Amino acid sequence: MRLDLRRFVVGGAGRVAATVSVLCLVGFLGLSGCSGKTETEELDPRSELASRGKLAGPISGPVPIVSVDNAVYDFGVMEAGEERGHTFKIKNVGAGKLILTPGDPTCKCTSFTVDKEELAPGEVAEAKVTWRPVEVQEKFRQVAPIASNDPDMPQIQLNIHGSVKSIFTIKPDYTWQLGDFKEGEEKEFPGYVFCNVDDKFEITDLKTTNPEITASLEPASDVEVKKANAKSGYLIKLKAGKSLPVGQFLEAVTFKCHGSKEAEMRIELKGNRPGPLTIVGKGFVSKMLLWEIGTFDAKKG
Repeated sequence: MRLDLRRFVVGGAGRVAATVSVLCLVGFLGLSGCSGKTETEELDPRSELASRGKLAGPISGPVPIVSVDNAVYDFGVMEAGEERGHTFKIKNVGAGKLILTPGDPTCKCTSFTVDKEELAPGEVAEAKVTWRPVEVQEKFRQVAPIASNDPDMPQIQLNIHGSVKSIFTIKPDYTWQLGDFKEGEEKEFPGYVFCNVDDKFEITDLKTTNPEITASLEPASDVEVKKANAKSGYLIKLKAGKSLPVGQFLEAVTFKCHGSKEAEMRIELKGNRPGPLTIVGKGFVSKMLLWEIGTFDAKKG
């Protein structure tokens, strides 16, 4: 409280009046004579969090402290449609009881359970997260949220991330264009098969649908495997022989892949062998040996 005494003359010859202004501090009850506390009560900062619903349990008494043994898990590479899981450990290293309330994960492809929702000091809970992505995603990430009554960590976020791919990758794609090559000329074409999950895999039963096209196999170089961001791979060398007939052709190469999973593969082979004569004219499609003559009147022909 501050008292301010001021003097001023209101009349003549020595007549003086005085006023006293009283300024009260916030919380002081003034001079009314009412009794009450004059000290400001110290507020627990956890009350604010609790009032906003950010704490999972009561805030009175000793404080719990959350400790998570690595809240981020990198699963590396997995196949689309495959299911995997990981168990996180949450420990109460504080003096109070820790209360955990599981929330909703960030995707329907992810679920999780917590084996204990109340932990005494020193106790450990296990949170098992499972996920099954259905689509290929180069960067896959999901979060399993858990609310707690630790005022310094009201939200625990358990993260899983990695890359979701098809287990086997064909390059270039699933149709190999051999292009044009002259009659009596051989044509070679390289293609690759990569495995995105296994460090090693095997290819068996390598065949083509036309005996005039042969296929051979050898391990892909480390450079090619790294370029494809894969774990392992093979180079398939195709050779179209001299005896392929003139015209456009559509054949295939088939084989089996054996890794952590097995798969049967079929790759289409497209190419064209022009003949010794070249036809030039409006509407002629050389690759199809087809002449488009358009529309005309049936009566006139």
